[in-house]
Amino acid sequence: EALRVASIDIGSAAGAKALRRPAQRLRDTLVAEGLVGQLFVLLGRQRAGLVFATDSPHLKLIGELHDRCHDVLLQFTTFVTQHTPPAELASLLPDLAELVGTHRLEPEVAFHVTRHAAGA
Repeated sequence: EALRVASIDIGSAAGAKALRRPAQRLRDTLVAEGLVGQLFVLLGRQRAGLVFATDSPHLKLIGELHDRCHDVLLQFTTFVTQHTPPAELASLLPDLAELVGTHRLEPEVAFHVTRHAAGA
């Protein structure tokens, strides 16, 4: 919730200016270490694993964890797409077939991840 409020505050002029450099540094570090694609894969697999690879009888807890994981995936997608041009993003991500076949992501997650880089 705090991350969501902070992202709303970024919309103001003062908030956007104060966070521009740290956001750029974070993006540069993720790109330099090759973590953008890996984080997308891990978030997508965690999202699916919460539902299909658990034997917990607490359905509300599983649903809440799935929703939170999905929210983090959406926030990471928003961050990366706001700070990375589509052509560069396409070079940082595995292709759609690799995401679904090799990394076993759900097709809807794989399409979501690659959608912003598809125009490049």
